Amino acid sequence: MDKIRRMKKPDWALMIGLILLSLTLMGWNLTRPQGGQAVVLLGSSVLRIIDLSIDSVYIIQGKISPVTLAVKCNSISVIESDCPLKLCVHRGAVKRTGESIICLPNNLAVYIKKGKYRGVDAAAG
Repeated sequence: MDKIRRMKKPDWALMIGLILLSLTLMGWNLTRPQGGQAVVLLGSSVLRIIDLSIDSVYIIQGKISPVTLAVKCNSISVIESDCPLKLCVHRGAVKRTGESIICLPNNLAVYIKKGKYRGVDAAAG
C-alpha cells in the first residue's frame, strides 16, 4: 500500500486561511440588516413595493402565470408558481438587504431594500 502523505506547513496554512475566510463571510452575511421593503419587478418595471412589516399574501401576474408571494415575520417568499422547475418556490424566504428571489420563466424578480424605495436614480439610453 502507498504511504499516506502527511500535511505540511503550506497545506495547514491554506486550510486555516480557507476556514478563516469562510467564517468571515458567514459573519458578514449574518450581520447584514433586515430590509424594510421588497421591490417586485417584471422585467425592468417596478410592479409593486411591499412593506415587510405587514403580513399579507399578494398575487402578481408574471409573464406566463400568476406568482403568489407571502409576507410573514418581516420576510417574503414565493409560495406558488406554475413555472417548470419552481426554483423561486424552493428559494425560501428572504429578509436581509440585498437578498433576492428570481423567477426566470415569469420574468419576475423580488429583492429586499433597506428603508424606503426611491425609484430609479438614472436611466441609460
